[in-house]
Amino acid sequence: MRILWASKGWHSTDRNVVEGLAARGHDVALFTLAAPRFEWSVPVLGTPTHPLLGPLLGPAQLRKACEEFRPDVVFGNFVTTYGNYAARGVPPGVPAVAVGWGSDLLLHGSWFGVSLLTRAALRRSRLLLANAGHLAEAGRSLGARSVELLPYGIDTELFRPDQPVPEGWPEGAAPTLICTRNLQPLYDHKTLIRALGQCTHEPAPRLVIVGDGPERPELERLAETSGVADRVIFTGRIDNKVLPAWLAQADVWVSAAHSDGLPLSML
Repeated sequence: MRILWASKGWHSTDRNVVEGLAARGHDVALFTLAAPRFEWSVPVLGTPTHPLLGPLLGPAQLRKACEEFRPDVVFGNFVTTYGNYAARGVPPGVPAVAVGWGSDLLLHGSWFGVSLLTRAALRRSRLLLANAGHLAEAGRSLGARSVELLPYGIDTELFRPDQPVPEGWPEGAAPTLICTRNLQPLYDHKTLIRALGQCTHEPAPRLVIVGDGPERPELERLAETSGVADRVIFTGRIDNKVLPAWLAQADVWVSAAHSDGLPLSML
């Protein structure tokens, strides 16, 4: 089957899906309006475009990509953006499948203006793929014609509790909370840091924040002003091969996300 995967192109999910489909013998191409961040083993179609121009230029660019690649099906990853471009841009006879993850259905579906893009994508798509039941219900309420629930998981051979202590793990035996979400406003690390400052548990717990993002400087300042800078550890990005060992050492995984589907970081 010839499959066009329309998405940002730089998320780990993109790479897992595209490479996984190609490894199973499908002809796969990536359509993206973002500048490539690494090398791809499949054709990459689309011209880098400012995100604000996506709703205007995305459908036409995607139609051009379809004329070049001639896919049997187009997957639009994240309903509000590429799901919308796919639903509006596919040529007649080519099914568009919207892929929903969380905010695109739980938040964008109720935002003034933005909800129009989400609803248009769901009404015009042949199918909505959702990875959790509450997302499937949200999609139906927003006008999805057909919904399939497609849960996904993790490699249990890789993510095991019997992992050695990784290099860089903080010393001491304090109870440890760990958060592995990107440092973006959606994931609300500020609430976690403020909560740590109000915790009266003895011994005092610590919070390991794995990852990076634009909020890091502000979060580091908040840890200082909240008096918990000595108990908040910012690791920056950690290689995926090492991450299971960090998770295995922690006592509790935490997240304060404003909306979520079924995040791999939690699984």
